[in-house]
Amino acid sequence: MRKRFTNKQELQICKDYFSKERPSTLTLGKKWRCTDKVASNVIKRNGYDLRPKGETQKIFTKKEEQQICKDYFSKEKPSADTLAEKYNCGNETIREIIIKNENILRPLSEAIRVFTKEQELQICKDYFSKEKPSAVKLAKPWNCSYSTIRNIVIRNKGALRSLKETQSTPKAICKILKNGFGTKCYYHNKFFPSLGERDCYIIFIDLGYIVIHNFLGRFDFLVILQNKEKVVVEFHPYDITGLTNKQYYNQRRKLLNKYEYKNLKLVVIKNLKEIEHNRIFKDKNNQI
Repeated sequence: MRKRFTNKQELQICKDYFSKERPSTLTLGKKWRCTDKVASNVIKRNGYDLRPKGETQKIFTKKEEQQICKDYFSKEKPSADTLAEKYNCGNETIREIIIKNENILRPLSEAIRVFTKEQELQICKDYFSKEKPSAVKLAKPWNCSYSTIRNIVIRNKGALRSLKETQSTPKAICKILKNGFGTKCYYHNKFFPSLGERDCYIIFIDLGYIVIHNFLGRFDFLVILQNKEKVVVEFHPYDITGLTNKQYYNQRRKLLNKYEYKNLKLVVIKNLKEIEHNRIFKDKNNQI
């Protein structure tokens, strides 16, 4: 795990983590201006185990959970990210509360804020201004996700600024951008977050499968085979979260089960050749 902080800073991060307040790695990340995964890596690198999830996840009362659900389904339709910032917790905590109390999240089309053409042009103007704010910084005043900002800029201007011009972009996001973010990520007016995912979709189509991209707004693809069997496919060439292949599979399987799709097969693939050789649907034991 690559070091980012000095030894003294890392020891202070560990001290903060095990302090009386018992902050989560997400809270630590905000304090030390890094991702929660970087904070976790620092703790583990210094020989400590992370606290069990139940000890770090913020607990809400039933009344608070009901208010979160009320906010989520309000007229403003705030995203899970917006609510997470309001209630000082992780976005996954917000989603779990919604699913637990309301059984289902809003459709993705309702979760994405829609802007007028004039607003989109103003967002582009802000993005390419002298200050050169990152998509993450612009997302906050416009009350949307950074991916919405990036999509607007690409749709109106054709491409994002180069990585060198966006010094404040988090390193985890930079890694995603390096994977191919731009106009080439469009295919038949359909946008993909990376060139690899776009090519993955094209190969499936060329093989004659019916493919639903961005299944449930949470999974890469739902592939319908010739025998009508449905398979959820995650294209996962690398991991920016630090999870092993097996851990990533288990995480996605758990989320799929939450949506009551326990009977759907889940496959995680690492490279395009696995699709080209048509192996992934033939091996019943394939998970990664």
